[in-house]
Amino acid sequence: SYVSGNVGVGTDVFTDPVRITNDKKLAVGVATAYQVFAQIFSGTSGVGPNTTGSSTQSGANIAIGDTFTGNTFNNAVLNYRNISIGNCAGCCLNNGVKNVFIGDQAGRNITDGDKNVVIGETAVGGNPGNPSATGNENFIVGDSAGFNLTSGSHNIIFGDQSGGFTSTGGCNIMIGRRSGMGNQTGNCNVVLGNFAGYTNGSNGDGDGNILIGNCVKSPYTNPHNTLSIGHFNDQWIHGDSNYNVGIGITNPSVAVVGAGDTQKLAAGIVTAY
Repeated sequence: SYVSGNVGVGTDVFTDPVRITNDKKLAVGVATAYQVFAQIFSGTSGVGPNTTGSSTQSGANIAIGDTFTGNTFNNAVLNYRNISIGNCAGCCLNNGVKNVFIGDQAGRNITDGDKNVVIGETAVGGNPGNPSATGNENFIVGDSAGFNLTSGSHNIIFGDQSGGFTSTGGCNIMIGRRSGMGNQTGNCNVVLGNFAGYTNGSNGDGDGNILIGNCVKSPYTNPHNTLSIGHFNDQWIHGDSNYNVGIGITNPSVAVVGAGDTQKLAAGIVTAY
């Protein structure tokens, strides 16, 4: 047998949009449908009334978790096409578009950022009492990675707590456990290695630096456009902001080396002006 027409469960007006006050439940073994509209699992088709009955573009969201996941009850006009999976993942979205959040509280600090991919527990987790992340097009993976991100955009951050203090800095690449932890507002840095870049200038604002190696850091107080390859305070190769390169010395701008510069360079053929 079948029913032809509208059927309501927990509502007397079958044709009205479902609102937050419609909290009655229906339990079935198997449910099939051509389309399913729900505030928790999936939003609206993208155009139509929100939970207050007002016209909106919000919807087409997928949220799997608790009632806060993806903030799908939010009535912002442009809160749509987001995928949020995990307890409180994306729970502060407000006019956010085309984001992907996976993990317990992943992307919790993001409000109206767009096109971010955030994977990991509390990645971009920030302060839940004052969510403030508005950055766009970040790719962040790892436990608490990018935790304090605010307006920083176009960052690639991989690793446990990597880029954890980066706030407004953008266009950085940080790969490795706790890599780039010294960066706050610096832009366009490339940091590769476990704990690499645990300092980035006295104010965490160094730009354009390349740091490669375990725990490697720049020897300069306020580094900009420098190169360091090595381990902790010992580096094989340095490049300064004037694009001079030194091997075994920290100041390649000085043409004359001292008695303490004992590192060696072996080469089959060396040519020079």
